[in-house]
Amino acid sequence: MPVGRNLVALVLLALGLARLGPGQSVETIVVQALRDGDGLRGAAVMTTMIDSLGRAWIGTDSGLNRLDSSDLTAIETGRDLVLVSALLEHPRGVVWVGHAGGLGRIVDEVFSSVPLPLATDQVRGNDRVVALAKMGDAVIVGSHAGLFRADREGRVERIEFDLGNEWQRSARVTFCLTESRRHGLLAGTAAGTFVVNEQGPPTLLFRLAGLDVTFGLRSSRAMQELADGRIVVSNSVQTLVFDVESGLLEPLVTRAHPEGQIPGALCFGLSGDGVLWVCSSSGRLLRWNPRDDELHFHDFQIANLPSRPARVPVFHLLRSEGGVTWLSTPEGLLYFSEEPALPVLHLPQDRDGDGQRAVLHLVVDGAGRSWIAAASDGLQRMDPDGSIHVVDLPGGLRGEILVLRPDLEGRVVGLTAAGGVFRSDGEQVAAVEIPDLGLPSGTRIRDLLLRPDGSLLLATDLGLAEVDRSGEFRELVHGNDL
Repeated sequence: MPVGRNLVALVLLALGLARLGPGQSVETIVVQALRDGDGLRGAAVMTTMIDSLGRAWIGTDSGLNRLDSSDLTAIETGRDLVLVSALLEHPRGVVWVGHAGGLGRIVDEVFSSVPLPLATDQVRGNDRVVALAKMGDAVIVGSHAGLFRADREGRVERIEFDLGNEWQRSARVTFCLTESRRHGLLAGTAAGTFVVNEQGPPTLLFRLAGLDVTFGLRSSRAMQELADGRIVVSNSVQTLVFDVESGLLEPLVTRAHPEGQIPGALCFGLSGDGVLWVCSSSGRLLRWNPRDDELHFHDFQIANLPSRPARVPVFHLLRSEGGVTWLSTPEGLLYFSEEPALPVLHLPQDRDGDGQRAVLHLVVDGAGRSWIAAASDGLQRMDPDGSIHVVDLPGGLRGEILVLRPDLEGRVVGLTAAGGVFRSDGEQVAAVEIPDLGLPSGTRIRDLLLRPDGSLLLATDLGLAEVDRSGEFRELVHGNDL
Protein backbone atom coordinates (compact mmCIF):
# COMPACT_ATOMS: atom_id res chain seq x y z
CA MET A 1 0.00 0.00 0.00
CA PRO A 2 1.29 3.53 -0.68
CA VAL A 3 2.46 5.05 2.57
CA GLY A 4 1.65 8.63 1.68
CA ARG A 5 3.29 11.99 1.75
CA ASN A 6 4.91 11.65 5.16
CA LEU A 7 7.30 8.97 3.88
CA VAL A 8 9.05 11.28 1.43
CA ALA A 9 9.12 14.25 3.80
CA LEU A 10 12.61 13.90 5.25
CA VAL A 11 14.05 16.94 6.97
CA LEU A 12 16.16 17.85 9.96
CA LEU A 13 15.49 21.24 11.53
CA ALA A 14 17.58 22.56 14.41
CA LEU A 15 15.22 24.60 16.58
CA GLY A 16 15.46 26.32 19.93
CA LEU A 17 19.25 26.21 20.19
CA ALA A 18 20.27 26.96 23.74
CA ARG A 19 23.71 26.81 25.27
CA LEU A 20 23.62 25.11 28.65
CA GLY A 21 27.30 24.80 29.36
CA PRO A 22 30.75 24.32 27.83
CA GLY A 23 30.51 22.10 24.78
CA GLN A 24 26.81 21.38 25.35
CA SER A 25 23.68 22.37 23.44
CA VAL A 26 20.05 21.33 23.19
CA GLU A 27 18.25 20.96 19.88
CA THR A 28 14.93 19.63 18.68
CA ILE A 29 14.96 17.10 15.85
CA VAL A 30 11.87 17.23 13.67
CA VAL A 31 11.05 13.69 12.58
CA GLN A 32 8.33 11.90 10.65
CA ALA A 33 6.56 8.85 12.08
CA LEU A 34 5.42 5.70 10.32
CA ARG A 35 2.89 3.87 12.51
CA ASP A 36 0.39 1.05 12.64
CA GLY A 37 -2.20 3.36 11.11
CA ASP A 38 0.02 3.55 8.02
CA GLY A 39 0.08 -0.24 7.71
CA LEU A 40 2.78 -1.31 10.17
CA ARG A 41 2.17 -4.64 11.86
CA GLY A 42 2.34 -3.25 15.36
CA ALA A 43 2.42 0.03 17.21
CA ALA A 44 6.03 -0.22 18.43
CA VAL A 45 9.01 -0.68 16.11
CA MET A 46 11.82 -2.78 17.56
CA THR A 47 14.43 -2.86 14.76
CA THR A 48 15.10 -1.87 11.14
CA MET A 49 17.38 -3.14 8.36
CA ILE A 50 18.23 -1.90 4.85
CA ASP A 51 18.84 -4.79 2.43
CA SER A 52 21.07 -4.96 -0.66
CA LEU A 53 18.23 -3.67 -2.86
CA GLY A 54 17.73 -0.57 -0.71
CA ARG A 55 14.49 -1.82 0.86
CA ALA A 56 13.81 -1.21 4.54
CA TRP A 57 12.71 -4.18 6.67
CA ILE A 58 10.82 -3.13 9.80
CA GLY A 59 10.39 -5.41 12.80
CA THR A 60 7.59 -4.49 15.19
CA ASP A 61 6.10 -5.85 18.38
CA SER A 62 3.56 -7.78 16.29
CA GLY A 63 5.17 -8.70 12.98
CA LEU A 64 7.31 -7.72 10.02
CA ASN A 65 6.98 -5.20 7.17
CA ARG A 66 9.05 -4.31 4.12
CA LEU A 67 9.24 -0.78 2.76
CA ASP A 68 10.04 -0.56 -0.96
CA SER A 69 10.01 3.00 -2.31
CA SER A 70 6.61 4.23 -1.10
CA ASP A 71 5.00 0.78 -0.77
CA LEU A 72 4.66 -0.79 2.68
CA THR A 73 4.13 -4.56 2.55
CA ALA A 74 3.16 -6.81 5.44
CA ILE A 75 5.30 -9.96 5.36
CA GLU A 76 3.30 -13.16 5.73
CA THR A 77 5.07 -15.66 7.96
CA GLY A 78 2.32 -18.21 8.57
CA ARG A 79 2.55 -17.55 12.30
CA ASP A 80 2.39 -14.67 14.71
CA LEU A 81 5.79 -13.05 15.21
CA VAL A 82 5.94 -11.18 18.49
CA LEU A 83 8.76 -8.72 19.19
CA VAL A 84 10.82 -8.91 16.01
CA SER A 85 14.04 -7.56 17.49
CA ALA A 86 16.79 -8.51 15.00
CA LEU A 87 17.09 -8.52 11.18
CA LEU A 88 20.02 -9.45 8.94
CA GLU A 89 20.53 -10.12 5.24
CA HIS A 90 23.18 -12.82 4.63
CA PRO A 91 23.91 -13.89 1.99
CA ARG A 92 22.32 -11.55 -0.54
CA GLY A 93 18.58 -12.15 -0.79
CA VAL A 94 18.28 -14.22 2.42
CA VAL A 95 16.77 -12.38 5.40
CA TRP A 96 17.19 -13.74 8.93
CA VAL A 97 14.55 -12.76 11.50
CA GLY A 98 15.11 -12.83 15.26
CA HIS A 99 11.98 -12.66 17.40
CA ALA A 100 10.63 -13.51 20.84
CA GLY A 101 9.90 -17.08 19.76
CA GLY A 102 13.32 -17.84 18.26
CA LEU A 103 14.81 -17.61 14.77
CA GLY A 104 13.42 -17.60 11.23
CA ARG A 105 14.62 -16.80 7.73
CA ILE A 106 13.09 -15.68 4.45
CA VAL A 107 14.31 -17.32 1.23
CA ASP A 108 12.60 -16.55 -2.11
CA GLU A 109 9.90 -14.60 -0.23
CA VAL A 110 9.03 -17.68 1.91
CA PHE A 111 9.40 -17.59 5.70
CA SER A 112 10.47 -20.68 7.63
CA SER A 113 11.33 -21.23 11.29
CA VAL A 114 14.87 -22.25 12.23
CA PRO A 115 14.97 -24.23 15.51
CA LEU A 116 17.73 -23.44 18.02
CA PRO A 117 19.48 -26.40 19.69
CA LEU A 118 18.89 -25.56 23.35
CA ALA A 119 20.88 -26.96 26.24
CA THR A 120 19.37 -29.84 28.21
CA ASP A 121 18.49 -27.56 31.11
CA GLN A 122 16.68 -25.03 28.91
CA VAL A 123 13.06 -24.95 27.79
CA ARG A 124 11.37 -23.44 24.76
CA GLY A 125 9.91 -20.01 25.34
CA ASN A 126 13.12 -18.51 26.71
CA ASP A 127 14.95 -18.50 23.36
CA ARG A 128 14.25 -14.95 22.25
CA VAL A 129 16.71 -13.86 19.54
CA VAL A 130 17.87 -10.27 20.06
CA ALA A 131 20.94 -9.88 17.81
CA LEU A 132 22.26 -11.19 14.47
CA ALA A 133 25.67 -10.66 12.85
CA LYS A 134 27.75 -11.95 9.95
CA MET A 135 30.90 -14.02 10.42
CA GLY A 136 32.28 -15.27 7.11
CA ASP A 137 29.62 -17.44 5.48
CA ALA A 138 27.89 -18.00 8.82
CA VAL A 139 25.35 -16.02 10.84
CA ILE A 140 25.99 -15.55 14.56
CA VAL A 141 22.76 -15.61 16.56
CA GLY A 142 22.55 -13.89 19.95
CA SER A 143 19.63 -14.94 22.11
CA HIS A 144 18.53 -15.18 25.73
CA ALA A 145 19.32 -18.90 25.40
CA GLY A 146 22.92 -18.31 24.33
CA LEU A 147 25.04 -17.87 21.22
CA PHE A 148 24.54 -19.94 18.06
CA ARG A 149 26.14 -20.28 14.64
CA ALA A 150 23.92 -20.84 11.55
CA ASP A 151 25.18 -21.85 8.10
CA ARG A 152 23.79 -20.99 4.65
CA GLU A 153 21.46 -23.99 4.70
CA GLY A 154 19.88 -23.00 8.00
CA ARG A 155 21.69 -25.59 10.11
CA VAL A 156 22.41 -24.24 13.61
CA GLU A 157 25.01 -25.25 16.19
CA ARG A 158 25.43 -24.05 19.74
CA ILE A 159 28.48 -21.96 20.75
CA GLU A 160 29.68 -23.13 24.15
CA PHE A 161 31.41 -20.84 26.65
CA ASP A 162 34.45 -22.10 28.56
CA LEU A 163 33.37 -20.77 31.97
CA GLY A 164 32.29 -22.03 35.37
CA ASN A 165 28.68 -23.06 35.80
CA GLU A 166 27.57 -19.74 37.33
CA TRP A 167 29.14 -17.61 34.62
CA GLN A 168 28.14 -20.13 31.95
CA ARG A 169 24.48 -19.57 32.72
CA SER A 170 24.93 -15.78 32.78
CA ALA A 171 26.84 -15.76 29.50
CA ARG A 172 23.97 -17.54 27.80
CA VAL A 173 21.84 -14.40 28.06
CA THR A 174 23.07 -12.33 25.10
CA PHE A 175 21.92 -8.74 24.64
CA CYS A 176 23.88 -7.42 21.66
CA LEU A 177 26.43 -8.23 18.93
CA THR A 178 28.83 -5.54 17.70
CA GLU A 179 31.44 -5.62 14.93
CA SER A 180 34.93 -4.52 15.95
CA ARG A 181 37.84 -3.63 13.67
CA ARG A 182 40.32 -5.06 16.15
CA HIS A 183 38.46 -8.04 17.60
CA GLY A 184 36.10 -9.05 14.78
CA LEU A 185 32.81 -9.63 16.61
CA LEU A 186 31.87 -8.77 20.20
CA ALA A 187 29.00 -10.24 22.19
CA GLY A 188 27.48 -8.33 25.09
CA THR A 189 26.05 -10.77 27.64
CA ALA A 190 24.85 -10.85 31.23
CA ALA A 191 28.35 -12.04 32.19
CA GLY A 192 30.27 -9.32 30.36
CA THR A 193 31.68 -8.74 26.88
CA PHE A 194 33.21 -11.58 24.84
CA VAL A 195 35.11 -11.91 21.56
CA VAL A 196 33.28 -14.38 19.31
CA ASN A 197 35.81 -16.65 17.59
CA GLU A 198 35.30 -18.50 14.32
CA GLN A 199 36.33 -21.70 16.07
CA GLY A 200 36.22 -22.59 19.74
CA PRO A 201 34.56 -20.85 22.67
CA PRO A 202 34.25 -17.05 22.97
CA THR A 203 37.06 -15.20 24.74
CA LEU A 204 36.24 -12.96 27.71
CA LEU A 205 37.28 -9.36 27.01
CA PHE A 206 35.99 -7.67 30.17
CA ARG A 207 33.38 -8.01 32.90
CA LEU A 208 31.34 -5.35 34.60
CA ALA A 209 31.36 -7.27 37.88
CA GLY A 210 34.42 -5.50 39.22
CA LEU A 211 32.80 -2.08 39.05
CA ASP A 212 30.57 -0.24 41.44
CA VAL A 213 27.75 -0.37 38.92
CA THR A 214 24.59 1.55 39.72
CA PHE A 215 21.72 -0.68 40.91
CA GLY A 216 23.93 -3.72 40.48
CA LEU A 217 23.15 -3.98 36.75
CA ARG A 218 26.25 -5.66 35.36
CA SER A 219 25.01 -6.69 31.91
CA SER A 220 26.48 -5.45 28.61
CA ARG A 221 23.18 -4.42 27.05
CA ALA A 222 24.43 -2.00 24.39
CA MET A 223 27.88 -1.68 22.84
CA GLN A 224 29.78 0.33 20.21
CA GLU A 225 33.42 0.58 19.16
CA LEU A 226 34.67 4.16 18.83
CA ALA A 227 36.91 5.40 16.03
CA ASP A 228 39.94 5.32 18.35
CA GLY A 229 39.40 1.64 19.20
CA ARG A 230 37.89 2.11 22.64
CA ILE A 231 34.69 0.20 23.33
CA VAL A 232 31.66 1.93 24.82
CA VAL A 233 29.29 -0.32 26.75
CA SER A 234 26.09 0.37 28.70
CA ASN A 235 24.07 -1.52 31.26
CA SER A 236 21.08 0.77 30.48
CA VAL A 237 21.82 2.83 33.63
CA GLN A 238 25.31 4.16 32.97
CA THR A 239 27.73 4.17 30.04
CA LEU A 240 31.30 2.95 30.43
CA VAL A 241 34.31 2.87 28.15
CA PHE A 242 36.86 0.05 27.87
CA ASP A 243 40.41 1.00 26.86
CA VAL A 244 41.85 -2.00 25.04
CA GLU A 245 45.46 -0.88 25.52
CA SER A 246 45.32 -0.32 29.28
CA GLY A 247 42.58 -2.84 30.03
CA LEU A 248 40.72 -0.23 32.12
CA LEU A 249 36.92 -0.08 32.20
CA GLU A 250 35.66 3.23 33.56
CA PRO A 251 32.57 5.46 33.39
CA LEU A 252 32.53 7.54 30.20
CA VAL A 253 33.30 10.98 31.63
CA THR A 254 32.49 14.22 29.81
CA ARG A 255 32.70 17.78 31.07
CA ALA A 256 29.76 18.64 28.82
CA HIS A 257 27.18 16.70 30.86
CA PRO A 258 25.81 18.23 34.06
CA GLU A 259 26.34 14.93 35.89
CA GLY A 260 29.87 14.55 34.56
CA GLN A 261 29.32 11.37 32.53
CA ILE A 262 27.24 9.93 29.69
CA PRO A 263 24.04 8.32 31.00
CA GLY A 264 22.96 4.75 30.29
CA ALA A 265 21.86 3.83 26.76
CA LEU A 266 19.39 1.49 25.13
CA CYS A 267 21.50 1.51 21.97
CA PHE A 268 24.43 3.29 20.29
CA GLY A 269 25.29 4.44 16.79
CA LEU A 270 28.44 5.85 15.21
CA SER A 271 28.66 8.51 12.48
CA GLY A 272 31.24 8.38 9.72
CA ASP A 273 32.97 11.35 11.38
CA GLY A 274 33.36 9.46 14.66
CA VAL A 275 30.46 11.07 16.55
CA LEU A 276 28.76 8.70 19.00
CA TRP A 277 24.94 8.59 19.04
CA VAL A 278 23.55 7.63 22.44
CA CYS A 279 19.90 6.57 22.72
CA SER A 280 19.55 7.25 26.41
CA SER A 281 17.25 5.42 28.80
CA SER A 282 15.46 8.72 29.48
CA GLY A 283 14.15 8.86 25.91
CA ARG A 284 16.53 11.60 24.84
CA LEU A 285 18.98 11.32 21.94
CA LEU A 286 22.57 12.47 22.56
CA ARG A 287 25.46 13.06 20.17
CA TRP A 288 28.95 13.09 21.68
CA ASN A 289 32.11 14.02 19.77
CA PRO A 290 35.11 12.35 21.49
CA ARG A 291 37.60 14.66 19.75
CA ASP A 292 36.43 17.92 21.33
CA ASP A 293 34.11 16.53 24.05
CA GLU A 294 31.13 18.33 22.55
CA LEU A 295 27.76 16.97 23.59
CA HIS A 296 24.38 17.70 21.99
CA PHE A 297 21.06 16.82 23.60
CA HIS A 298 18.08 16.20 21.32
CA ASP A 299 14.38 15.99 21.99
CA PHE A 300 11.92 15.01 19.27
CA GLN A 301 9.13 16.82 17.52
CA ILE A 302 7.06 14.35 15.50
CA ALA A 303 5.79 16.47 12.62
CA ASN A 304 2.78 14.31 11.75
CA LEU A 305 2.00 13.54 15.44
CA PRO A 306 2.34 16.92 17.22
CA SER A 307 0.66 15.69 20.41
CA ARG A 308 3.18 12.90 21.06
CA PRO A 309 5.90 13.23 23.74
CA ALA A 310 9.16 15.05 23.06
CA ARG A 311 11.24 12.25 24.56
CA VAL A 312 10.93 8.80 23.02
CA PRO A 313 12.92 5.67 23.98
CA VAL A 314 14.88 4.37 20.98
CA PHE A 315 15.41 0.59 20.77
CA HIS A 316 17.51 0.58 17.60
CA LEU A 317 19.24 3.27 15.52
CA LEU A 318 20.11 2.76 11.85
CA ARG A 319 21.93 5.26 9.65
CA SER A 320 21.51 4.55 5.92
CA GLU A 321 23.94 5.48 3.15
CA GLY A 322 21.45 8.02 1.86
CA GLY A 323 21.87 10.13 5.01
CA VAL A 324 18.56 9.07 6.57
CA THR A 325 18.49 8.07 10.25
CA TRP A 326 15.86 5.47 11.23
CA LEU A 327 14.80 5.20 14.88
CA SER A 328 12.87 2.17 16.16
CA THR A 329 10.64 3.41 18.98
CA PRO A 330 7.37 2.70 20.87
CA GLU A 331 5.85 5.53 18.78
CA GLY A 332 6.56 3.71 15.52
CA LEU A 333 9.38 4.19 13.02
CA LEU A 334 10.80 7.73 13.26
CA TYR A 335 13.09 9.01 10.52
CA PHE A 336 14.88 12.17 9.47
CA SER A 337 17.68 13.43 7.24
CA GLU A 338 20.68 15.36 8.51
CA GLU A 339 20.95 17.59 5.43
CA PRO A 340 19.93 21.06 6.71
CA ALA A 341 19.34 22.36 3.19
CA LEU A 342 17.05 19.51 2.18
CA PRO A 343 13.59 20.93 1.50
CA VAL A 344 10.40 19.24 2.58
CA LEU A 345 9.27 17.19 -0.42
CA HIS A 346 5.73 16.03 -1.00
CA LEU A 347 4.50 13.21 -3.17
CA PRO A 348 3.04 14.41 -6.50
CA GLN A 349 -0.68 14.90 -6.73
CA ASP A 350 -2.52 11.71 -7.68
CA ARG A 351 -4.56 13.09 -10.57
CA ASP A 352 -5.89 9.73 -11.78
CA GLY A 353 -6.94 8.51 -8.35
CA ASP A 354 -5.20 5.15 -8.89
CA GLY A 355 -2.62 5.62 -6.13
CA GLN A 356 0.28 5.44 -8.61
CA ARG A 357 2.46 8.31 -7.44
CA ALA A 358 5.97 6.84 -7.57
CA VAL A 359 8.49 9.46 -8.70
CA LEU A 360 10.34 8.23 -11.80
CA HIS A 361 12.46 11.30 -12.60
CA LEU A 362 13.43 14.46 -10.74
CA VAL A 363 15.39 17.22 -12.49
CA VAL A 364 16.24 20.75 -11.33
CA ASP A 365 16.42 23.47 -14.00
CA GLY A 366 18.59 26.58 -14.11
CA ALA A 367 15.99 28.63 -12.22
CA GLY A 368 15.88 26.20 -9.28
CA ARG A 369 12.55 24.67 -10.26
CA SER A 370 12.19 20.90 -9.71
CA TRP A 371 10.49 18.96 -12.51
CA ILE A 372 8.87 15.73 -11.35
CA ALA A 373 7.76 12.87 -13.59
CA ALA A 374 5.51 10.44 -11.72
CA ALA A 375 4.22 7.02 -12.78
CA SER A 376 1.00 7.32 -14.81
CA ASP A 377 0.73 10.92 -13.70
CA GLY A 378 2.43 13.14 -16.26
CA LEU A 379 4.63 16.06 -15.29
CA GLN A 380 4.60 18.36 -12.26
CA ARG A 381 6.76 21.29 -11.22
CA MET A 382 7.84 22.28 -7.72
CA ASP A 383 8.89 25.91 -7.40
CA PRO A 384 11.62 27.07 -4.98
CA ASP A 385 8.92 28.07 -2.46
CA GLY A 386 7.79 24.43 -2.24
CA SER A 387 4.53 24.85 -4.15
CA ILE A 388 3.70 22.07 -6.62
CA HIS A 389 1.96 22.69 -9.96
CA VAL A 390 0.61 20.31 -12.60
CA VAL A 391 2.25 20.94 -15.98
CA ASP A 392 0.15 20.06 -19.00
CA LEU A 393 2.06 18.49 -21.87
CA PRO A 394 1.41 19.88 -25.35
CA GLY A 395 -1.19 18.12 -27.46
CA GLY A 396 -0.03 14.89 -29.00
CA LEU A 397 2.47 14.11 -26.23
CA ARG A 398 1.04 11.10 -24.45
CA GLY A 399 2.16 8.28 -22.21
CA GLU A 400 4.62 7.87 -19.39
CA ILE A 401 7.70 10.11 -19.37
CA LEU A 402 10.65 7.82 -20.10
CA VAL A 403 13.46 10.37 -20.02
CA LEU A 404 13.82 13.73 -18.20
CA ARG A 405 17.18 15.54 -18.38
CA PRO A 406 18.60 19.07 -18.20
CA ASP A 407 20.09 20.71 -21.29
CA LEU A 408 23.04 23.05 -21.55
CA GLU A 409 20.87 26.18 -21.17
CA GLY A 410 19.33 25.11 -17.85
CA ARG A 411 16.11 23.91 -19.46
CA VAL A 412 14.59 20.45 -19.07
CA VAL A 413 14.15 18.03 -21.98
CA GLY A 414 11.81 15.04 -21.83
CA LEU A 415 10.70 12.04 -23.87
CA THR A 416 7.31 10.34 -23.57
CA ALA A 417 6.45 6.69 -24.16
CA ALA A 418 4.65 7.68 -27.38
CA GLY A 419 7.90 9.10 -28.77
CA GLY A 420 7.15 12.79 -28.25
CA VAL A 421 9.92 15.18 -27.18
CA PHE A 422 9.37 18.34 -25.13
CA ARG A 423 11.54 21.08 -23.65
CA SER A 424 10.75 23.43 -20.75
CA ASP A 425 10.02 27.06 -21.54
CA GLY A 426 9.88 28.99 -18.28
CA GLU A 427 7.19 27.44 -16.12
CA GLN A 428 5.63 25.44 -18.95
CA VAL A 429 6.87 23.04 -21.63
CA ALA A 430 6.75 23.15 -25.41
CA ALA A 431 6.90 20.33 -27.91
CA VAL A 432 10.11 19.86 -29.89
CA GLU A 433 8.88 19.38 -33.42
CA ILE A 434 10.46 16.32 -34.96
CA PRO A 435 10.10 16.40 -38.78
CA ASP A 436 8.97 13.36 -40.69
CA LEU A 437 12.05 11.19 -40.65
CA GLY A 438 10.72 8.75 -43.14
CA LEU A 439 10.62 5.99 -40.55
CA PRO A 440 8.39 2.97 -41.07
CA SER A 441 5.04 3.05 -39.30
CA GLY A 442 5.32 2.01 -35.64
CA THR A 443 8.97 2.99 -35.22
CA ARG A 444 9.49 4.46 -31.75
CA ILE A 445 11.97 6.85 -30.18
CA ARG A 446 13.53 4.99 -27.25
CA ASP A 447 15.92 7.47 -25.65
CA LEU A 448 17.57 10.85 -26.08
CA LEU A 449 20.91 12.42 -25.20
CA LEU A 450 22.07 16.03 -25.07
CA ARG A 451 25.13 16.77 -27.18
CA PRO A 452 27.77 19.40 -26.28
CA ASP A 453 26.42 21.80 -28.93
CA GLY A 454 22.94 21.63 -27.42
CA SER A 455 21.45 19.39 -30.10
CA LEU A 456 19.43 16.25 -29.33
CA LEU A 457 20.49 12.77 -30.30
CA LEU A 458 17.45 10.50 -30.54
CA ALA A 459 17.72 6.72 -30.31
CA THR A 460 15.06 4.98 -32.40
CA ASP A 461 14.30 1.38 -33.31
CA LEU A 462 16.28 1.81 -36.54
CA GLY A 463 19.12 4.11 -35.59
CA LEU A 464 20.02 7.64 -34.52
CA ALA A 465 18.38 10.92 -35.40
CA GLU A 466 20.01 14.29 -34.70
CA VAL A 467 17.93 17.39 -34.00
CA ASP A 468 19.61 20.80 -33.68
CA ARG A 469 18.88 23.42 -31.01
CA SER A 470 16.09 24.97 -33.05
CA GLY A 471 14.30 21.64 -33.21
CA GLU A 472 15.06 20.91 -36.88
CA PHE A 473 16.13 17.50 -38.09
CA ARG A 474 19.69 17.13 -39.41
CA GLU A 475 20.36 13.54 -40.37
CA LEU A 476 19.40 9.97 -39.70
CA VAL A 477 21.97 7.23 -39.24
CA HIS A 478 20.51 3.77 -39.78
CA GLY A 479 21.45 0.96 -37.41
CA ASN A 480 23.05 -1.00 -40.26
CA ASP A 481 25.49 1.88 -40.85
CA LEU A 482 26.66 2.13 -37.23
